[in-house]
Amino acid sequence: MRSRIFATTLLVLVTVYAHAETDKGEFEGGVVYWQYAKFDPTQKTQAELNELTVCAVCPGIDGYLPEFITEKVWLVGNGKRITVPTSMTEDLFNPHVGPKYVESAFSVTKLKDKVIINISGGDGSGSYHASLIHDPKNMIVTRELRQFPNPDKPINKKSKLYTK
Repeated sequence: MRSRIFATTLLVLVTVYAHAETDKGEFEGGVVYWQYAKFDPTQKTQAELNELTVCAVCPGIDGYLPEFITEKVWLVGNGKRITVPTSMTEDLFNPHVGPKYVESAFSVTKLKDKVIINISGGDGSGSYHASLIHDPKNMIVTRELRQFPNPDKPINKKSKLYTK
């Protein structure tokens, strides 16, 4: 009985995570991984789905449910793995990552001691460009989000990081 429960649990875990894909961007001294997956509406309540459908400020969507969601973003460098807090990426729907997009849609650069992750996503009036600026000295990530129709007015967020 125990082995059947374990096998069923393992099958469920493999099924859930088999759909996630990861893209990566390299920078001097490390790599950034961006994990994304198909949006699964069965994992949301009807109220959450309704809220997403009418969301006028959700990056990457424009009156419809997202096709892809960002699951996790992390950096690996200097023997450390640093996970970007979910609060900084969970609302970046339909990110332009993966093989069907050009490299410039998801890029990573290092400027002095900071790592800058640039990502674009969505299309039309739901399009956006986000920069995640990782400051390892202060263990802070800052997100600058620019989206249609006001790309000149960025929406900024700051969050503490933690190391795994």
